[in-house]
Amino acid sequence: METEEARELLELADKLLKDKTGKPLSDLEEVVLAGMLANLSYQEICQQGELKNYSSEYVERHIAYQLRKRLTEALKQVGVLEQGKVTKKNLATKLREARDILRRDRQPMKPHEFVTNPSVTSVTQSAATPVTSSVVTTSVTQSAAPSVTTSVTSVTPSVTSVTPSVTSVTQSAATSATQSATSSVTSVTQSAATSVTQSAATSATSSVTSAATSAATSVTSVTQSAATSVTQSAATSATSSVTSAATSAATSAATSAATSAAHNLPAPDRTAFVGYQEQLAHLLELLSPWHRAHRISIEGIGGAGKTTLILEAAYRSLAQSQFEAIVFTSAQPHRLAGDRILRRIKRERTLRDIFRTICRTLERPDILAADFEIQFEGIQDLLADRSVLLIVDNLETIEDQEDVCSFLYELPAKVKAVATSRDRAPSDCTIHLESLSAGDAARLIGLQAREKDIQLYPEDCQKLYQKTGGIPGAIVYTIGQLAGGYLLTDVLARLDSNRPGDLTRFCFESSVLPLRASPAHRLLMAAAIFAKPALLEAITYVAATADPDGLAKLQQLSLIKRSKQTSQPNDRPNNHQERYDMLALTRGYVLAEIKAHPEFEAEARSRWVSWYRIFVEKYGGKDETEWQDFSEIEAEWENLGEAIEWCIARERYEDVLYFWQQVKSYSYSRGRQRDRLTYWTVNKQWEDWLLQAAEAREDWPSAVEVMRDRAWKLTLKGREKDLEAADAIFARAWDLRNYRELSAQLDLAICIAGLRIEQKQFEDALDWLNQGDELLKKWQGAGEQGAGEQGAEEQRDFSLHPTPYTPHPSSSPTLESEEVMRFRIRLLHPEGQINYNSGEYDKAKIAFQKVLELAQSISWQRVEFLAKDWLGHIAIKEGDFDLAELLFLKSIDIAREKKDNCRIAFCKRGLARLESERGNPREACKRGREALAEFQNLGMTVEAEETKDMLESFGALA
Repeated sequence: METEEARELLELADKLLKDKTGKPLSDLEEVVLAGMLANLSYQEICQQGELKNYSSEYVERHIAYQLRKRLTEALKQVGVLEQGKVTKKNLATKLREARDILRRDRQPMKPHEFVTNPSVTSVTQSAATPVTSSVVTTSVTQSAAPSVTTSVTSVTPSVTSVTPSVTSVTQSAATSATQSATSSVTSVTQSAATSVTQSAATSATSSVTSAATSAATSVTSVTQSAATSVTQSAATSATSSVTSAATSAATSAATSAATSAAHNLPAPDRTAFVGYQEQLAHLLELLSPWHRAHRISIEGIGGAGKTTLILEAAYRSLAQSQFEAIVFTSAQPHRLAGDRILRRIKRERTLRDIFRTICRTLERPDILAADFEIQFEGIQDLLADRSVLLIVDNLETIEDQEDVCSFLYELPAKVKAVATSRDRAPSDCTIHLESLSAGDAARLIGLQAREKDIQLYPEDCQKLYQKTGGIPGAIVYTIGQLAGGYLLTDVLARLDSNRPGDLTRFCFESSVLPLRASPAHRLLMAAAIFAKPALLEAITYVAATADPDGLAKLQQLSLIKRSKQTSQPNDRPNNHQERYDMLALTRGYVLAEIKAHPEFEAEARSRWVSWYRIFVEKYGGKDETEWQDFSEIEAEWENLGEAIEWCIARERYEDVLYFWQQVKSYSYSRGRQRDRLTYWTVNKQWEDWLLQAAEAREDWPSAVEVMRDRAWKLTLKGREKDLEAADAIFARAWDLRNYRELSAQLDLAICIAGLRIEQKQFEDALDWLNQGDELLKKWQGAGEQGAGEQGAEEQRDFSLHPTPYTPHPSSSPTLESEEVMRFRIRLLHPEGQINYNSGEYDKAKIAFQKVLELAQSISWQRVEFLAKDWLGHIAIKEGDFDLAELLFLKSIDIAREKKDNCRIAFCKRGLARLESERGNPREACKRGREALAEFQNLGMTVEAEETKDMLESFGALA
C-alpha cells in the first residue's frame, strides 16, 4: 500500500473511532494499525516504535483484538458491515469502502460549520475572491462567527435602500477595495480581517459607509434562506462596487461584534496549542450556551497545562462572540516563563480581589465603593443579564477558598465559571490533565526546538519525554534551558537529581509542603520508593499507615494515580490488583523529600525489604524443573529487582542471598518462555556479587550453590564459549562439594553429566551418571542425617576412575519418597539421551518409557512432556509416523497451555522432521521456519543453527 493512502486510511480510522465510539486511536493502536495496513506480521509490528517492549502475542491478542473490535463497531455504524467483523486481512478493504461511502454521502457544509477556530480563515479567503462575484457576499456570511450570522444576513433592507446611491461609487473605489482585500490573503489573524474591512470602508463613498452603519444597526435574527435571498438580490441589482461595499460592511459588522466583548485575558504563552485536543473539545462543549454545566474544574499537577488549556478555550470563545465578557483572575504566585520561574506581580488571592477584577473588566468600579455585602449584590446584578465567562486560576492558593467556592455556586444562570486547581475543586464537571501522550509530547518538543533554534535528535527527544513525564511545562522549561546554553546531559541530570530545582519546586512544592506530618505524606514518600507501579498493600506496609483519606488526597493533588499492571499478556484475574504510580518528575521530587526525613527513610527502607522477603517467600522458591505460575513475581519483577539492587549496594548479603534463592526458579521459567539471554544476564550480575560475597565470608555451601546455578545456565545456553565456562565453574564447585549434603552432590553430578552430553562426550557423561547412582545409594543408606559430616570422609574421585554406568534397580514407587523418585528419573533421562544420540533407539525407547512411567506416578508433568517428545523422535526413526504426529501434537498443545515457548520450538522442529520423512517438503519447511523463529526469539543460538542446518537439508534455505 502506498504511504499516502496508508496515512489517509489511518486518519479515517481515527476519525471513525472518535465519531462512532467516542475514543480515537491511542499511540500504540496507531502503530499497530499502520503495521496491519502494511501487511506486517505481529512480530514485525513489535519492532516498531514503542511496541518494542511488548510481545507479539500481547499485541495480537489484546491491542490488535480490541482495535479490530472497535473498528467493527464503527464500520457497522457507517454501513460497511452488517454481519461479521474486521480482520487483519480485510481491514484495508473495509476502510476503503468506508471512505467511498463517506465521500459519496458528503453534503455541502452549512455556513456556520466553516467556523472552527478564531483565525477567521474564511474571511481571508473571501477577501481573495474577485469582488464582482456574488460568491463574495456568501463567503463573508460564512466567515462570520455563528453568533454574528444574523447580523450579516439582515443586510437586506439596508442594501436595498442604498441601491440608488450606489451608482455614485467610482470604479477606482471598487478597484481599490479589491486590491486591498486581495493583498491580505496571506494573513489569517483577526487583525488581517479588520485591516481588509477598514481599507474597503475607506475607499468607499460615504453612502456605502452609511449603508454599513445602517446594516450593523439593524441586526436582527434572520434565517439562512434570507441571507441567500439577500446575496442573490445584491448580485442582480448592484454593480461589482456595490457587492464589494456590502462585503466590507458585513465583514466590519462581524469583526466589530467578535471583538466587542470586554475581557482582561493575558496574552497566550504558546504560539500554538499542542496536545489535549480531546480535553479542549470537551471544554468548548461545556462552555457552549446549550450545555447545562456552569461550574467546571480543570485539575492536574503544576505544569500540566491547566492555564494554557483554559486560555486557549477562552480565546476561541472570544473569537466566536460566545460571551459578552470574559474575566480572568489568578492566584498563582509564580509562572513558568521560558527557562525561568517568574513571580507574578498581580494576584487575586481573595474573593475581594476577584470582585475588584470583575468590576474593572466590566467597567463598573463604582460598585467597589460599597461595603462587601453591597458589592456582592451589585456584582450579582451586574452579571445577571450578561453571558460571562469567569476564570479562577490556581484555586488552591486562594486564601478564602470556601468563600470563593460559595460565590461560584451563587453566580447567575448566564455565567460560566472555570476553576483550575492542583487539588480537587467543587464543580459540575471536571477535566483532568495528567501528561501528554508520547506523540503529542514529541510534537511539542519539536515545535519548541524549532522556535528556539535548538537541534534535537530523536533519541534526545525520547530522553526528554521520559524525564519530564510528558508534562508540558517541564518540556517548555527544559528546552528553554537548552536555549540558554545548558547541555542536554546537564539538564536531564537535574531532572534526575534528588535535589529539587526550580522546575520541580514550581510543579510540586505548593502541593507537598502542606502534607508534611500527615499520613498522606508518609504514603507519598512510601510510593516514591517503588520504581514502578506498586501494589497498594505494599505502599501501606512501607508507610506503616493505610489511611484512605490520605490516599484520596494524593490522587486529588495528582501526585499519584491509580494504575493497573498485570504480569503477563494473558491477564489472570488475580493479577488485577490495585496499583499506584507517579510521574518520573514527581518521583524525583519526592525522593528529595525523603532525604529531608532520614528517620522515615531508614524505617521505610527496612519495611520495604521486609515486605519483599515476605512476598518472595509466598510466590517464589518453586521447583525450577516443573511448570510453575510465576505471574505474581512477573508483575512485581521490576520493583523486586530494584530492592535487590538496593541491598547489593548496601552489602546486605543475607537479604540478597535469600532473594536470589527464592527467584532463581522464576528466571528459568522466563528463559523457557521469553529470552533466556535477557533474563539470565540480570541474574548473572547478582550471582557475580553473591559469589564474591560468599567467598569473602567463607560461606562455601552458598558459594557452591551459586556456582552450580551459574554453570547450569551456561550449559543450557549451549554455545561453545559458554560450555567452556560452565566446565571450569563445575570443576571448582565439585572441588568444594564436601561442604554440601549428599543430595546436593548428587544434583551436581547429574548437572555435570548434562554438560558432557552437550559437549558430545557421552562416555564421560555415563561416568558421571554412574557416580550419581553411587551417591544416590549412599544417600538412601545414610539419610540426610549427618550428611554434613560426610565431607570429612575420604571419597573416591570418580572423575579420575570412571566405571561403566549401571542403573540402580528401581524399587516400587510406593516404597520410595518422591524426592528419591525424582533423582531416579533425572539419572535415567540423560541415559536415554545418550542412547538416542548414539543411534541405539531401542535402548533409548526403553529408557524414556520408564521415565514416562515414573514421572506419571508422581505427577511430574514437565518430565512427562519431555519423555513424550523424545518418544516422538524415536517413533520417526522407527517409521511410526502416526504415533510421532500424535505425540508431537499433544505435546505442543500442553506446551502452549503452559506458555513454554522453548518446548513449543522443539515440538515444531520435531513436526518438521516428521513431515520431511513423510515426503511433505512444503509443510516441513513451514514447521521448520516456525521453530527457527522461536529459537531465535529465545536466544537459543545453538538450537537455531541446528534448525537452519535442518532447513538447508530440506532445501528451504538454498
